[in-house]
Amino acid sequence: MSASYSLAGNERRGPSARRAQNLIDETVEPRSDRRGDERRDSPRAAGRFWVRDPSHGGVSEVFDGDLSLHGASFIAMHPPHGTTLEVGMWLPGQMKQLQVTARVIHRARLAGATAVQVRFEQMNPAFSAALALYLLEKAQEP
Repeated sequence: MSASYSLAGNERRGPSARRAQNLIDETVEPRSDRRGDERRDSPRAAGRFWVRDPSHGGVSEVFDGDLSLHGASFIAMHPPHGTTLEVGMWLPGQMKQLQVTARVIHRARLAGATAVQVRFEQMNPAFSAALALYLLEKAQEP
C-alpha cells in the first residue's frame, strides 16, 4: 500500500519556497530584468510598407512601422478585420516589389488607433534574403 498525501492550500509551497531549495543549478533571468532588444532574435528597422486586408475589401494602406526578419509592427487608425494580411514593400536594390503573407499575432488599442503586430508566413527565399540584407544594412548605420 503506497502512502499518498495532499497539501492544503496554506501548506503548499509557493514559487519563492521552491526557488529557495536551489534544486536546479541555473540562472534564470526574470522577465522584468530583460532589456527590450535582448529578447529579440532579429534586429528591427524602421521601414515603409503596405498592408492589404483581403477580408475587408482588399484596399492597401501604407504604413511607417518596424520591420524584422520575422514580422512587422505598425499603428493603424483602422485595425485590420482579418487575421491574414498581405504585406508588401520596396527594398533598396530590388527590381520588384516584395510581397509576403502575414498573420496578425497581436492588436492593442491605443488612443484613437490600434497597434498591430504581424508575423510573416510562407516567405520565399528572395524575400527573406532581401529583408535580411536590408536589416543588416540598417543595423550598421550610425
